[in-house]
This record gives sequence, C-alpha cells and structure tokens, in this order.
Amino acid sequence: MSQYMMGTQIPYLRACNALRWEVGTGCSNTPDVCAVKATEAGCWAEKLAREKVCKGPCRTTACPNHEEHELYCTGYRNAFAPTFHRDALPALKRLRRPRNIAVGFGGDFTCLPVEDRMRMWEAMVEDERHLYITLTKAPERLTRQEEDLIIEHLVGRLWFGVSLTGDAERTESIAHMMAEKHLYLSGLDYWASVEPILEPPTDYSYRHDYSFVVLGALTDGKGRVVPVEEGGSKPEDIEAWVEWLDLGDYPELAICLKRGVPKRGHVNTIPQEWLVRAKDVSEGR
Repeated sequence: MSQYMMGTQIPYLRACNALRWEVGTGCSNTPDVCAVKATEAGCWAEKLAREKVCKGPCRTTACPNHEEHELYCTGYRNAFAPTFHRDALPALKRLRRPRNIAVGFGGDFTCLPVEDRMRMWEAMVEDERHLYITLTKAPERLTRQEEDLIIEHLVGRLWFGVSLTGDAERTESIAHMMAEKHLYLSGLDYWASVEPILEPPTDYSYRHDYSFVVLGALTDGKGRVVPVEEGGSKPEDIEAWVEWLDLGDYPELAICLKRGVPKRGHVNTIPQEWLVRAKDVSEGR
C-alpha cells in the first residue's frame, strides 16, 4: 500500500477488507462535541498521534522509525492538529480493484477547511469503483455545497457514519438535526458508532435511521476496557444500548458489539454491501 492507504485493526473494517484512506488526519473537536475527550482515558487516536509524532526534521536520525512511522513524520508534525494530505488524493486511483474505503478514520474530516473537504469528496466522485465509509462526530458542519455533491454523485456509494459518543443530549440533538438536513432525504445509507458508551440513550425515535450500529465500551490506548471505577462505561448504560437494538422490527440492521458489550443473543454482522465488495477483493475480481 502507501503511507496514505493502509490496512486497519478496527474489527468491522477488517471484516470487510476495508482500507484506511488517510486523506485527512487530526481533530480539533472540543469536549462538548467529543465526550470522550472529557474522560480520564482521553482520545486514543490523539495519544497515538502524539506518541509517534516526529521530534525533528523528517528523514534524519531525529526520527529513527521513519519507515514505520512515515505518515506521522510527514503528516503529524503538529501532533493531532487537523491536516489535509493533498498527496493522498491520487492513492484511490492507484488501487487495482474496487475496495471498501474508510475515509479519514485518523481524525474527524469535518475539522478540515471546507475547500479541503470538497477536494476529498471530488476525489471520491471521480473514482466510482469504490464504496466509501465515513465517520464524523459533527455532521452539522457539512455545508449545503457538500450535501449537494453527495446527493448528486455518491448516493449508493457512500455510507455516512455519525459517532454518538454516548452523550445523551448531543445524541438527541444530532438525531433531530440530521432529520432536518437536506442530505437526510436523499436515500443515503447511514450508520452509527456509539463508542464509547458514556450515557444511556434518551430519544428512541431515531433507531430506524441507521442500517449499521457499532456499540463499544470505553477502552484505553491499548484496546483494554476501562474499569467503571476508573471512569469506564457503566454496565447499566451498556445494557440500555443493547436493548435499544431490539426496538422495532428491523431485521436488516447490521451490528457490531465490541469489547465490553454483552451480545445477549445478538450476532455480529456486517452490511451486505460491504461484504460484496470484500468478496470481490478476496476472489481477486
């Protein structure tokens, strides 16, 4: 692959042979947008970036792990500051076959300037072979210009993910805000990542809006579940979200229950559209 197109350890992305396209990295979300930043564990992605950021000029002995940490050397000089990687744009066309592409999972792409986000969307429009998977904690930042481009060119090729970090008030406000957006009526595929779970759900009306849901307890930088006494996810809150999955009759809902979340009869599944692309890759099509 390349420094901007790589594999991933995220379970639901690995299950569909997805690649991470690091066209945008870093995040400037504040705790009122990203509740995990207010926890003692903090943001694992930010910690990873700060641990691996170059301490001196790239390609010198100041970075002895340059080959391993090339992305961090070139793109993370400012640690976790939002950074657009223009050199990442051609990486899509270099792929030999259609893939599932996870876009900007090394941060939050909505923290980038609008003009850079438009370059990102336009690159996705130009390469029609791939299925794109995005995730953001701040969908309200999308402009009408972005929405129009997505509706015209990416419906059917984009799964738009919203991260509901368990903050009940913000989760509810995102649900109502999405219902009012121009994008919502387009037939776009939506999915939700409730990770980490920090509060129970309060508004159940939006349960049917998502085709895929990820639930996860609060973990540290090494993927270990944080104990409740250290600020980790409360068992009763986790149970409330698992029960939320059972609301209504939506047998087509795909789910991924990660560490610290009991399955309670549920079976982890991946969206069928993702699996079709993964099968094509594994069979060399």
